[in-house]
Amino acid sequence: MLRPREGSTEASTGLDPVLAFSILVLALIAVGLFVAAFLAVYTYSTPGVEAPLVLSITIAFSLILVINVVRVGIRSLRRLVAGR
Repeated sequence: MLRPREGSTEASTGLDPVLAFSILVLALIAVGLFVAAFLAVYTYSTPGVEAPLVLSITIAFSLILVINVVRVGIRSLRRLVAGR
């Protein structure tokens, strides 16, 4: 059940590039959220920094969401065309 099928092209030996990019960006988003929380709580002299930081975090998350939805759509379309 856990073994790939005979002749399956999905049995890859490496990490999917889209998955690797998603992991990297999600890690950067986590760091960015930590920095935004630190700036919101502990600093009072840099309020202009937090808005662009939160905006960039939101844009990065939206980008990852769109990329992964497109990836799933393409993968589903390929399976539909292949008849699996």
